[in-house]
Amino acid sequence: MINFKVFQPTVKWIKDDLRENPVRLLLEVFAWLMSISCAVLMMLTVPNPPFLLLYLLFIVQCMIFGWASYSRKSFGMLSNWLLLVWLPVTPMLFPECYSNLDLVLRKLLAGLG
Repeated sequence: MINFKVFQPTVKWIKDDLRENPVRLLLEVFAWLMSISCAVLMMLTVPNPPFLLLYLLFIVQCMIFGWASYSRKSFGMLSNWLLLVWLPVTPMLFPECYSNLDLVLRKLLAGLG
């Protein structure tokens, strides 16, 4: 038999969070659903997933989670989400900086092997 009392602190935390900032909680749930949707979409479309759509959804959900982390004053989570936004966005904004990256990585990996 499952002891549901184990979940009471979590349910209380969710209720408190909803009272404190309902917009944040709803956006976090929306971003979480986007994250799950990305994973399912990737699974269903392999070997040719729609990367542009997946990147867009990924970046938006990371930005939502970043804002939520900022509103919670959580520096560790904020820095994590900022990095996850920065990684896919910079090659899109500055493709010239990354045009030879594959060549550099191949040389580096060849030198290690």
